[in-house]
Amino acid sequence: MAKPVFDNYIRFSAQRLTALGAPGAVSAFLATTGLPEWCAPHMHFGWVGDPSNVLPLRQTGSEQYIGLGEDQDDNPVWLAVAACDVWVLPAQGSPVYVASNVQELSASLHQFQACIDAAVAGDPMAFVEARVTTLHLQAFASWAKDTNPALVRPGTFWARELARLGLAAPWPEPDGLPEHRCP
Repeated sequence: MAKPVFDNYIRFSAQRLTALGAPGAVSAFLATTGLPEWCAPHMHFGWVGDPSNVLPLRQTGSEQYIGLGEDQDDNPVWLAVAACDVWVLPAQGSPVYVASNVQELSASLHQFQACIDAAVAGDPMAFVEARVTTLHLQAFASWAKDTNPALVRPGTFWARELARLGLAAPWPEPDGLPEHRCP
């Protein structure tokens, strides 16, 4: 049996997600598969701000968001209830696109972690000290571009993370973000 990529997964309450308006497929995925508790790129899932703040609901204009976790800068990671896409919503600045849905978020986290694991196998401090090789970063960037080019569009969460680690954007910029529908 293959070793799991992450040590612990957070599985959310399907009842709570449904009560907050999350579609059935989203609730089912987050309740059965879940998201990693901690993962590269320094993200955690299961709460926002305080560990007792599980699945908070945020209203921004006409949009409702469910809090899933936080990024490395303690910015909340939110699921847009109507569109089902995933965003980092910093206290200051514009929302940052992460993924088209929670399944794509999970796949992205797994792919990114696999690239980081390969890099740290040869250099244990590669990720912490931002020395991940271009070869390892390009593997993730190629996967993302093939999966959904919007993942690595300039200004997105993943494009920023790749740039932070030293990979310039060698891919063409897609026109805007794709239309997203809940699975």
